[in-house]
Amino acid sequence: MIDEESRINLIAYRIEQALSTSQEARILLENDLLRGAVNRIYYSMF
Repeated sequence: MIDEESRINLIAYRIEQALSTSQEARILLENDLLRGAVNRIYYSMF
């Protein structure tokens, strides 16, 4: 089992990744790159 500090760090890391990926999706969407935007939106959820 993972200790509390490692769990908190992992959660923070995954949230940071999701935010970064959603920013990528926004840039793609603004440039009418819909397939890439959908891909990034999907992966930002996981």
